[in-house]
Amino acid sequence: GVFDHLEEALLDWARAQPKSKRREGLVVDDDDGLRLTGETARRIINGCLYGVDIDPNAVEVARMSLALRYLERAAGDLADEPRNVLAGIGRNVRQGNSLVGPDIAGLGLDPAAVRETMPFAWTDRLFGFGNVIAEGGFDAVVGNPPYIEVKRYKEWMPAMYRYLKEGGRYVTADQGKTDIAMPFMEQSVRKLRKGGRLGFIIQNRFFKTEYGESTRKWLRKGKLLQHVEDF
Repeated sequence: GVFDHLEEALLDWARAQPKSKRREGLVVDDDDGLRLTGETARRIINGCLYGVDIDPNAVEVARMSLALRYLERAAGDLADEPRNVLAGIGRNVRQGNSLVGPDIAGLGLDPAAVRETMPFAWTDRLFGFGNVIAEGGFDAVVGNPPYIEVKRYKEWMPAMYRYLKEGGRYVTADQGKTDIAMPFMEQSVRKLRKGGRLGFIIQNRFFKTEYGESTRKWLRKGKLLQHVEDF
């Protein structure tokens, strides 16, 4: 996971800088070898990791996973009877619809249908990630979006379908059979800071199908594609 990647990068740096004073408070050497301090693990989780999922169960699983990682790293630093030890851990993993914003209300849809789409306010500093967006965006975005044709949402969530097709926000969704992973890519690129990186696990069908034409054009125009691993 992303936490493990960041942890290993920090530990590699610490191993290469055994005499650096900057190591103090970041890592410790104990009987188990070099490890992050509990405070460093907390700072990575609360200051570097952000996530959005429409599924509340997925949100809770992610938060629990981060809590377990924190406890594993912090076990040697905790008092005998720690209080509020997990306070704030995973607070930046939130429930919402990554693709739908509050502007969906401008389509004149039924309010109940709008609420069903669970819009996520990215720029809101309290309920979204407004502070990150205001500073230019994310350094990196990774994900494994669902592989579902957008037209399926015409039956499952018609308000979201209208937003993707008529909201004017996604050039990658302007063809009928577009895979919903395409708008996820487009949205994620928007959330990157200048020079940021995006890495997705997606199907490769859009490279050769008719519905992928708009996505291929978008990638070419923005010079966005750097590397592909085709399994």
